[in-house]
Amino acid sequence: MDESKESKSPRDIEGHGTHTASTAVGSVVANASFYQYAYGEARGMATKARIATYKICWSFGCFDSAILAAMDQAIADGVDVISLSVGATGYAPEYNHDSIAIGGFGAAQHGIVVSCSAGNSGPGPFTAVNVAPWILTVGASTIDREFPADAVLSDGRIFSGVSLYSGGPLPDFQLPLVYAGDAGNSYCYIGSLTPWKVQEKIVVCDRGGNARVEKGSAVKLAGGLGMILANIAGNDEELIADSHLISATMVGEEVGN
Repeated sequence: MDESKESKSPRDIEGHGTHTASTAVGSVVANASFYQYAYGEARGMATKARIATYKICWSFGCFDSAILAAMDQAIADGVDVISLSVGATGYAPEYNHDSIAIGGFGAAQHGIVVSCSAGNSGPGPFTAVNVAPWILTVGASTIDREFPADAVLSDGRIFSGVSLYSGGPLPDFQLPLVYAGDAGNSYCYIGSLTPWKVQEKIVVCDRGGNARVEKGSAVKLAGGLGMILANIAGNDEELIADSHLISATMVGEEVGN
C-alpha cells in the first residue's frame, strides 16, 4: 500500500463511501439541488442515527479478509444495522464462498440487520448479488421524473433525449453536425478526435468504451461545442441523464442510427 496515495483510515478519497453514508444517515440539507436541478430538501434515511465506518477496499481491490474483519468489528462494536454497497461482479457466488454472506450470517445471529446492494449487473436473470436469505437485498429503482433535452435538426425534426447539463447555452444559430466516427473515433476517447473536423460543431458520439461524461470532455478539448450521445446495440432505448461538461443530450439507439 502506498500511503502517499491512500489512507489506512476509512476516510473517503473516492466518493462512494460518502455517497452511501449520506444516503443512510445524512442530515437534512435545505435548498439542495443537483447542478440547479431538483431543488428541495435532501436527507438520509435515518437522520438521527450515528454511523461507524470500516475500511474494506483499497486501490487494488476489496478483499474477503477485510470484509470479514470489518463485519466482525461492527458486531463487536454493537451496531444495529450493517449497510454494505459492495458485491461480487457478475453472478452471485455460492453462500459458502461468499464473504458477505458468511459475515452477514454471523451478524444476523447477533440480531443485526444486514442490508446489501444487489449489484450493478443486469437486467438478465441471475445477475443480482448479495441474495442470501438473511440479507436485505436492495436493488436500484426508477422514478417517473424526466430531464428532457431535445436535439433539433435544421430540417425541423426533433429527437427526444435527456441531460442534466446546466452550463451556458449554445450559440443562437444552427451548428454543423458531425459523426465522431468520421472525425477520428466513434466512441470519442480523449485525444482521438481530429480538431479541424469537430471545431465549432455538434458531435455525435457512440455510447460505450469510456465514461459518458468523458466523451463530452473529448469533444470540448477538440474544439466541439456540443454532443449528442447515441446508444448502440445492447443499450437500446435506455437513457441516462448526466451532468455533461458541454451542451449535450443522450438519445436512444433508434435515433442514433
